[in-house]
Amino acid sequence: MLLILCGVMGIGIAYHIYGKKRVQEAPVCPLNFKCETVIYSPYSTFLGIPVEKLGVIYYIFISAAYTSMWSFPNLVTAELTLFAFSATIAAFLFSLYLTAIQSFVLKEFCTWCLASAAVCTIIFALAAATSRFSFTELLRVLN
Repeated sequence: MLLILCGVMGIGIAYHIYGKKRVQEAPVCPLNFKCETVIYSPYSTFLGIPVEKLGVIYYIFISAAYTSMWSFPNLVTAELTLFAFSATIAAFLFSLYLTAIQSFVLKEFCTWCLASAAVCTIIFALAAATSRFSFTELLRVLN
């Protein structure tokens, strides 16, 4: 259930950033960070897609996947678990990359972006800790 809640929180954060960018309004950035420097940087897109849109898509997928798994536990397969966990690993690594960009390249931080990275990290940790399949079982799906 906590995974679903984190997914919903992630949707809210990513959509908040998307909404501010869409109307070209600087978001209120707590902790005296400079969110606009980060969200309007050249690193705010990936393959031409704004990262906040990718975030909304990822968080919707995670919310839907874990809601399905929670609601219908008898339908949970190793394939579905592997797909959801693979998306979670990719999102976690991408959020680490974006946090490193903020820290070492831009030398500015965005509170909303860091909050999204924290939610992504929590989803990753919870998904790893709560999978009913072992890592070996998940790897067998690839064969």
